[in-house]
Amino acid sequence: MPSEQATAGTYFDTPERAERLQLLLHLVRNAGEVIYLRAPSGAGKTAFAHRLLDEIADEMATVWLHAGQVDDVPAAAADQLGLDAEQTDPWPEAVLDALNGQELLLVVDNADQLDLAAFEQLAGMHARGGRLLLLGRGGLAQATGDWDVQFVDLPPFERQQTAAFLRGWAGDDAGRISDDMASALHLAARGMPGPLLAALNEVLA
Repeated sequence: MPSEQATAGTYFDTPERAERLQLLLHLVRNAGEVIYLRAPSGAGKTAFAHRLLDEIADEMATVWLHAGQVDDVPAAAADQLGLDAEQTDPWPEAVLDALNGQELLLVVDNADQLDLAAFEQLAGMHARGGRLLLLGRGGLAQATGDWDVQFVDLPPFERQQTAAFLRGWAGDDAGRISDDMASALHLAARGMPGPLLAALNEVLA
């Protein structure tokens, strides 16, 4: 069973999140659907996705996009993949050819904010075999295509996991996090790491 120990600045694993990670790895490697990691803001989707990328770093080329901040998906992909601008035209065939058969995974953070132009560019890549992982709260603001989406929900921490998470991040101040305090912060943050860290910073200030 995965450890529920944490130290400041490290990824905090739980059995439930480890199970989701294995599921996502399977889907990324084998499924044809668009994969959507769904959770509220502050649930740790970005850190979780980076953990997944660590696992597949030797298997796939990856591109990380922030919806609402990228106007030109091909240009952003070329920049992150180390390609010249002309290697993106025509999109997406030129990029896939430049990878010489290596699989490509595009990760889109804040997918709820995808605009129509970016959506169409991503849809074109996915239709030609590129793999697509969306991170968000479950929406696709301007999605008009006929995507087959596989949703995976990222679970919050349980109460005991919250206590271990807080004490790990507190470091030398871990003794200040009593069981009662951990329980109160857990309830207030609904077990989500983002709000928990914000509350911890206030407690330790």
